This record gives sequence, structure tokens and C-alpha cells, in this order.
Amino acid sequence: MTPVMSRWMMLLVRINLSGVYMNEKNVSLTSVKPTTFAFFVGTMGAVLGVIVAIAAWLQGTVAYTAATDSLLQGLLLGLGAGFLALIFLPMIYFAIGWLVGFFQGVVLNLALNAMGGLEVGTRASDDSEALPAQRSTQTATRKAEPTFGETIGRRRDDL
Repeated sequence: MTPVMSRWMMLLVRINLSGVYMNEKNVSLTSVKPTTFAFFVGTMGAVLGVIVAIAAWLQGTVAYTAATDSLLQGLLLGLGAGFLALIFLPMIYFAIGWLVGFFQGVVLNLALNAMGGLEVGTRASDDSEALPAQRSTQTATRKAEPTFGETIGRRRDDL
């Protein structure tokens, strides 16, 4: 497995997968939360939507400039259409990506249930990249923050 693929697998394991059982070297992936998977695919769609919107913006500006024989008019007409594309295309791409991702998450769950899970090998190079279950239990002691009621009580005592 390449380092890029292992990074993506670590990312997928970190974004709220349900049904993950860990031991020291292998992770058995038995299900994926479809809404989380859908959000991930929708976000990738929104990024693609921004790229497409910028390309459409530039294409529209060049087309309007050529049609009007005036650079200023072409830029102004292209800016209006480009701003609309930059606002609406990422939202549309996100919505379509979310729907496709939800469907893919449901199909992935069906496939994982049919084959009994997916074995994924993991390796943490240092403690900062370790999965939450593999991190050391040493944590810094932190003073508890006062609750809202305690803060109000303290203010009354000050009066």
C-alpha cells in the first residue's frame, strides 16, 4: 500500500466510521456511516464545483469580451455570470455528491456485510499520527472549567 493510500485510509477511519474493531496491526471495517461518507463525497464535489465555476467564469469573461469588442464590457458581463457560478455551482455539486455518496455508503455497507468486513492493515509512525485507540493514555491534567451556574454564583458573591 502506498503512503498516499494509507493516509486516505487513516482519514476514512478517523471520520466517524462505525463498527471498527482494532488490534495492534489490523482494523476490521464492518460498516460505514452513510451520512458521513456522503458528506465526504459531497465536499469533494463542492471542491470540484469551485474549480468548474472558476473555469466557467474565465470562459464567460473571454466569450463576453470577444462578443462585445470591449474589454471593460466583457469583464463586467463575465464577472456577473462568474459570481453566480461561483455561488451556485459548488452548492449544486455538493448536493449531487452528497446523494451519490449516500447511495455509495449504503451499497458499501451491503457489500461489507455480505463479505464479513474489510481487513485493513494500519501502522502508526509516531504518537501524533496514531489512531485514537492506539494513542498513549498519558494526558495533561487540566483544571475543570466552572459551569455557568458556578460562574453566576461567584458573581453574586462579589456583589
